Amino acid sequence: MVGTPDEAIARIEQLKEESGGFGCYLMMAHNWANWADTQRSYEMIARYVVPHFQQLNVNRKASMDWVRDNKTEFTSQTRAAVGARIVSHMMEKGTENISPQIVALIAGAAAAEPTKKD
Repeated sequence: MVGTPDEAIARIEQLKEESGGFGCYLMMAHNWANWADTQRSYEMIARYVVPHFQQLNVNRKASMDWVRDNKTEFTSQTRAAVGARIVSHMMEKGTENISPQIVALIAGAAAAEPTKKD
């Protein structure tokens, strides 16, 4: 089998479907690649392919999917928190040690915010 870990998973899944399932999958060493590339191939199989079939990456994948799905919210919250801390620092200590670009960005963001009506 030649390809990426995802391609190996897909092919083994296909073989499993076509055969009705099997207990193990044997690999044959062919010695076509140099030893470093062969080791890398074995490592990718051990790291990505085998855990897929042993259900070892289910929680990790769910976590990665959740983080990816919530990235926009995390990013906006992080930016807001960093911006608030910079503003707090500027209010307490002034702007001497803040780059002019950051001061301009914060001033622009503050001007763009809608005013609250009480």
